[in-house]
Amino acid sequence: MDGSLQIRSVSVCPTARRSTGASTVPPISIRTGHIRSSTPTTPGPQLIRTPKSFTVDDNSGVNAWPGPWGEQALAELGFVVVNVDGRGTPLRSRAMHLASYGRLQDYALDEHIAAVTAVAATRPWMDLARGVGVQGHSAGAAAAVRALVTRPDFYSVGVAGSGVHDLRRYIAYWGEKYQGLVGTGAYEGRSNLELADRLEGKLLLMHGELDDNVHPSNTLALFDAFVKADIDVDLVLLSGWGHPCWTHPHYVRRMWDFFVRHLAGETPPRGYRITTSPAVQFPDAGNRGT
Repeated sequence: MDGSLQIRSVSVCPTARRSTGASTVPPISIRTGHIRSSTPTTPGPQLIRTPKSFTVDDNSGVNAWPGPWGEQALAELGFVVVNVDGRGTPLRSRAMHLASYGRLQDYALDEHIAAVTAVAATRPWMDLARGVGVQGHSAGAAAAVRALVTRPDFYSVGVAGSGVHDLRRYIAYWGEKYQGLVGTGAYEGRSNLELADRLEGKLLLMHGELDDNVHPSNTLALFDAFVKADIDVDLVLLSGWGHPCWTHPHYVRRMWDFFVRHLAGETPPRGYRITTSPAVQFPDAGNRGT
């Protein structure tokens, strides 16, 4: 996790913004699958990714795994994939960057919801009534859980990997830089642990066992909060893997299956395994823990 939020949500992105003094309306990119009829029988649900900038990672070449192909893979499963920068992300105006200071717990969810609704209104093949989900890694994982527990009226399915669910369990300088000093009350209000009993939808938690960036205790503490609230969630721990566990083939496959099962309402194929060609640059044992 770095100094900017990375949120991936299964829905669509902001076309409308609230009055915050932000001077920039971010662009939107939509991906769909290659096969689509004029009257599709499976028009939704939708998926968006909100990265820290409106590009794929500089290190994600065409042979990187999953690189720039992650969103397209989801689109081929029948989802609509949309990229957008929400308020609080850098590389726009100063006002937009500062919009989330001291209120990281908001994750610009209201504008995401407004955007999904607005975009779907002009695209009849997007069926929000079938459910909207959210998917994220690191800070985005915390946002995914936050969306489920605070807006169950809109979000119903989520996948959260390596999440920072309580800033008091993360590197002090990061929280102080974006949320303020400990002791101001901002940290308690930002913790997902305290809202666990509000979960109504389906949630899959995943974390790398050897994560030396976001310690696995973040996810385990949240899981424990769900246990105490007697709420069912799924948990996957990837042994020998660090923070970039979202690149693990099992992580990717479980995410696909979770959305297909709980959003598309279909049964994933049994025994399916993700394989890569020799040219693919797949994370090896030497960088799993980075």
